[in-house]
Amino acid sequence: GQRGFSLLEVLIAMVVLAIAMLGVMGLLLATQQHNASTSEATLAFKACQEVTEQLRAMSYDSMLAQNGTALVAKKIHPTWSVGQIEVTDDSPAGEPDTKAEIKVRIKTEPGQVSKSAINVELVTKRSRR
Repeated sequence: GQRGFSLLEVLIAMVVLAIAMLGVMGLLLATQQHNASTSEATLAFKACQEVTEQLRAMSYDSMLAQNGTALVAKKIHPTWSVGQIEVTDDSPAGEPDTKAEIKVRIKTEPGQVSKSAINVELVTKRSRR
C-alpha cells in the first residue's frame, strides 16, 4: 500500500478542525462578554460603596437631607444611567430619627461589551448615636 494521506483525507481533517475552532471561538466570545459584565458590576458596587461611605461620614441630619438625591453615574462610567440615594427613617416606634436605612442604587445600561443591564443596590443602616 501507499503511505501518507490523500488530499481528500487532509481536506476532511481541515474541515473538522475548522468546525472545532468555531466552537472554541464562540466560547471565548461568551466568556469575554461575561467577564465584561462582571467587571462592570464590580465597578458599580464599588461606586455604591464609596457613596455609602461618604453618607456615613456625614452628620446624621446632613445624611438624612440626601434622601432622593440623584447620582450622576455617567461621571463614574459613561454607560451608566443615573443612580439614586434613598435615606429613610428606620427608627423604632417612639424614638424618631434615631436610626436610618441608607440605599444607594446604580443602574447600568447595556454597553458595547457588556450586553446586559446591571442593577446594583447597596443597603446599610446607621444610628444617630
